[in-house]
Amino acid sequence: MFFDADDVLVEATLPAIARYNEEYNENLTMSDIRDFNMVDCVRPGTSIEKYYNEPGFYRTFLPRPGMQECISKLFHEGHEIFIATSSPITGILDKIECYEEHFPEFSWSLGNIIPITSKHVLYGDLIVDDKMDNILESSCRHKFLMDAPWNQDFTYDGVLYTRVYGANDVYNGIQSLILSVT
Repeated sequence: MFFDADDVLVEATLPAIARYNEEYNENLTMSDIRDFNMVDCVRPGTSIEKYYNEPGFYRTFLPRPGMQECISKLFHEGHEIFIATSSPITGILDKIECYEEHFPEFSWSLGNIIPITSKHVLYGDLIVDDKMDNILESSCRHKFLMDAPWNQDFTYDGVLYTRVYGANDVYNGIQSLILSVT
């Protein structure tokens, strides 16, 4: 199983919104981010994506509600799980440290954190991601799209996927897949 990290396992957009609002005296909210390319969602002449290139920014990310417990249960049930995450080069070490801190089941030394941009090369039973393109192009057998404001317009488009809304949906969806196979 492959889990995206940003806005699947950890809150990655909310810290950027908070920094943006503070710096530019704006009132941007999560629901204002209607496009995965956030540059199109902010006032011209401002930048929200710059924070992702700042050293230490990824270390401020906190787990999404219930995700630590979900991952822990899946690991204890014997599932092989990987974090597959895209990152600017300036942030990869901070990301790894963040994941290792909040999700002790994952470790760079264990080889289950994969820095990757081209997720279509991943092949496995399941991918959980919030980016529509990663779902559309995935070679994984099952696809869970984590609900987010930027993927609301995503429709069937010939790709079978399940929209999930949080940790409980992910865990229960995986249990349903397991039951359907046995």
